[in-house]
Amino acid sequence: MQQVGSITVYRDNNRDDELDTTGNFEDDGINAINLHRASRVRASTLVDKWNAGCQVVQAPDHFDFLVTLCERGAVKFGNSFTYSLLESEDFGE
Repeated sequence: MQQVGSITVYRDNNRDDELDTTGNFEDDGINAINLHRASRVRASTLVDKWNAGCQVVQAPDHFDFLVTLCERGAVKFGNSFTYSLLESEDFGE
């Protein structure tokens, strides 16, 4: 799945597990922010080389399930959608 519209990205150079959006390089445009799996054959235990700003799905079977949902959605709603990543903390859990 691939980004088709403009998005703002921030380069958080200190990599300290805190999102820093001020004082860092900000870029608006097409930045190759994609959604993909880590490995085709096994669940990955490290982000390591898999992520350079993309959303990476850890397990191949989870990615396959996501693709199936997208394919079903494309049949019903068209071949373009908005993706929002939510975490359990977003729901007060």
